[in-house]
Amino acid sequence: MVKSLSIDADVDVVVVTIWPRGDRGQLLPVSGTLEVQLLGPRPLGREGGVLLARWSQRVLPSDFDTAGATYRLRFPQGGPRFGREANPHADVEARLVVPGEGVFEAIAPMVRLWPYRVVNQRREW
Repeated sequence: MVKSLSIDADVDVVVVTIWPRGDRGQLLPVSGTLEVQLLGPRPLGREGGVLLARWSQRVLPSDFDTAGATYRLRFPQGGPRFGREANPHADVEARLVVPGEGVFEAIAPMVRLWPYRVVNQRREW
């Protein structure tokens, strides 16, 4: 029986690794559906984050190895657009729906969406 879900996320494309856990903390390969949302920081005066992207991914026991199951989720239509003033971080929220077991949720907060970049490389001599 699944008792909990842990996730991890990486930069550029969203890479999500899931670890469904059993009673004793053991990894449980499961069948189900993984639903992932990428939420940007909420604007002042508003509740909840801004939905930047959403994915649904079928999960199969064959997807798992000793490190869990990893899915590379590509941004739809080239990904969200960010201005220079935009916050480069977002929360990755995941729900794993396992028929007969339940719905398990996890969040990876403040994931950096792109690497640090140099805004101005101009040098004065």
